[in-house]
Amino acid sequence: METLDYQKKKLLENGYCIIRNFLDTKEIQDFDLSFSEKKNNEENYFESDDEKFWKYLTKNKLMETLKYSLGKKIYFMHDLSITESRIDDNKISWHRDSPCRATGIGPDWDVSFPYNVVSTITYLCSSKETNSHLNVIKGSHKSKYKFTISNILRFIHRKIHQIKLFNIFTVIIRNIIGTKIIYNDGDCVVFLANLYHMGNGVTLNEKNRKVILARYGGEGKHSENYINYTFKHRIENVNKYKSCKKKEHFFNHLIKNNIFFPIPEKKKDIQGVYSNLK
Repeated sequence: METLDYQKKKLLENGYCIIRNFLDTKEIQDFDLSFSEKKNNEENYFESDDEKFWKYLTKNKLMETLKYSLGKKIYFMHDLSITESRIDDNKISWHRDSPCRATGIGPDWDVSFPYNVVSTITYLCSSKETNSHLNVIKGSHKSKYKFTISNILRFIHRKIHQIKLFNIFTVIIRNIIGTKIIYNDGDCVVFLANLYHMGNGVTLNEKNRKVILARYGGEGKHSENYINYTFKHRIENVNKYKSCKKKEHFFNHLIKNNIFFPIPEKKKDIQGVYSNLK
């Protein structure tokens, strides 16, 4: 079992760490029912109404890792989703989840205030079952990454990855600059939101990849900017909680567990923000 010291070192130096066996077999089976419910009731299903996820968001294993690595105060970034999908290497390139996605541009890259918002992905199916894995670029969460050969190769990959003629080159680039993270069912991968990452593999059977995604942040401006980015810069989140029937109870759960972060009332201009809402 990886120690908290080891996980912190991996997260801060490489940009990611892994919590093995985050969910046990019974928990995986319970959460698997939520995927069926969402699939069969897509219009009326909302993750925050599903009380199974309330305890998931505050699980001790995760809170211990985040608090040890990012600070004693951890907030839920109002970003929770479950997705079921197939993987195709040729349809995706590395991307970031953070507001300021261009390296070195914007407050996400303040060297005097280390970035402290993370994405967490828990897998209900193993890499072996789905013929897939997570691919990350180590160190791409640091400002100095901008001036590396790796960044140049990543840019080339983004431009050519959907062109069949260049398939061999995209594979070579992935192998040179990417790191494969192989996971078992129940494992949780934690990575800084400004780390370049992507799902990899080509699904060969009927076993779709099932993941639970949640984001958290520590104290300070990075969490404040991420919340503003989520609700005020992304058109798909304008009415994020409108369909949530248990919103008040859900918020009370977050408050009770000291992970609630207030939703901003006004849009804030953020230098370098990725925005699709005018």
